[in-house]
Amino acid sequence: MANSIMTAACHYAIVRFTPFIETGEFANVGVVIFSPDARYFGFKLLSSDFTRVTDFFRTLDAKVVKSTMSSLRDELERLSNLMSQPGTPNRSGIWTELIKPRETMLRFSDSRLVLAQDCQSKLIELYDYYVDHEKARIR
Repeated sequence: MANSIMTAACHYAIVRFTPFIETGEFANVGVVIFSPDARYFGFKLLSSDFTRVTDFFRTLDAKVVKSTMSSLRDELERLSNLMSQPGTPNRSGIWTELIKPRETMLRFSDSRLVLAQDCQSKLIELYDYYVDHEKARIR
């Protein structure tokens, strides 16, 4: 019997740091991914080297970036724990609420769809492509 590889539909959104809402300029700082079928929720964010962001937004204090990213990481970890619990209802509603437009420094792109055999590997691939451009060029 041939091995059957299951492919899951994964919704993902790019996390955008937009400190000056009036200009609309942003820097991609992470990716979140959600697969209802695979019961997977994950994220990958810039974690320590914010040079790319502070170089782009030269008048912005690096402490603002660090604090904002830390708060987002805390919130996404909380949601990850919630989404991993077997009895959590309406995971799709939680996803929709997470990425809905807000007037904050951190915004999410529209939800996009991708097929993946491994959601974690796909998350890393998407992060490398949208955020860590150096790794994307090496591949």
